[in-house]
Amino acid sequence: MLRGGHQERGRRAGTENIAGIVGMGSACELAEVHLPMITAAVAPLRDRLQHGLAQIIPNVMVMGGEQPRTPNTLNIAFEFIEGEAILLLLN
Repeated sequence: MLRGGHQERGRRAGTENIAGIVGMGSACELAEVHLPMITAAVAPLRDRLQHGLAQIIPNVMVMGGEQPRTPNTLNIAFEFIEGEAILLLLN
């Protein structure tokens, strides 16, 4: 008889999480249907933020430039400004 450790909740080692596997499959199917619509809605917002920041703040660098990137993420750096100062001014 094989017993699993505490990470297996005492069940036999190697017990598969069937509910989790089925849930992940369903989530992937939903993402395949809805992701293009979400991308089409969110990417323009990211681009608007990027261009707005570039217009009002000098020396803004976009990491990754115009390369393909996730629609919900804008990674930018500001020259001559320390990260701590940015955090303090966010409030």
